[in-house]
Amino acid sequence: MTDGAPSSTPDAVEIPSRVLTGRMPDVTAAQLVGIVGAVIAVAVSFGVNIGKEQQEAILALAAAVNAILFASDAHVRSHRARAEAVKHVADQHAKTVKRLADQHLEATKAAVAANQPPPTLVLPLPAIAPKQ
Repeated sequence: MTDGAPSSTPDAVEIPSRVLTGRMPDVTAAQLVGIVGAVIAVAVSFGVNIGKEQQEAILALAAAVNAILFASDAHVRSHRARAEAVKHVADQHAKTVKRLADQHLEATKAAVAANQPPPTLVLPLPAIAPKQ
C-alpha cells in the first residue's frame, strides 16, 4: 500500500432511509403495533361489535408485542451505533497508517539516494473503540 495504488474496495453507498423499509426505517414495527389501541377505539366508536374482554385481550397482546419490539429495536440501534464507532476508529487508523507510510516512503527514498540504510517503519496501534 506504500506505492499509492488505489484501494480495490469501493466506498459504502449510503442508502436513504425509507418509511417502512431500509436499513433504518422512519417508522418501526413497535410504532405500528402501538397504533392498535387507537384502531380498536375507532372501530368501537364506529359500531364494530368488540366486547370489553376482547378489547382488553387485544390491547394486552399488543402491549406485550410492542414491548418486545421496542426492546429489540433499542438493541439493534445500540449495536448499530457501536459498529459505526468501530468503523470510524478503523477509518481514522487507516488514514494515519497511510500518512505514515507515505512519509516513510519519502524518507526511504532520501536515505537510499544518500547511500544510507532506510529508516525502520513504526506503525501506531489502532485506537480501541469505547466499550459500552
